[in-house]
Amino acid sequence: LTLNPQNVKLQHPTDLRVDRVDDSIRIQTDRPLKGVTLEANDVEFEENLADIVPEETVTFKAKESLGDQKVDVRFYKPDRHDK
Repeated sequence: LTLNPQNVKLQHPTDLRVDRVDDSIRIQTDRPLKGVTLEANDVEFEENLADIVPEETVTFKAKESLGDQKVDVRFYKPDRHDK
């Protein structure tokens, strides 16, 4: 799924759920998110770019063990001057 920012009003989510399950990260949101990526030191993910729509769960699987590694979730945030 690809979200087109011109057709979707992107807002910061009010309910962003991020769960770690074994060596995967599951993300669910209440608002559309564009360009979701994960960052972790020395860890790569099989797929590391997704657009997420509300109530959809997207799973990012690590290529190696996450252990207790901190994982940051990043996504496109429109400039507040965008219309």
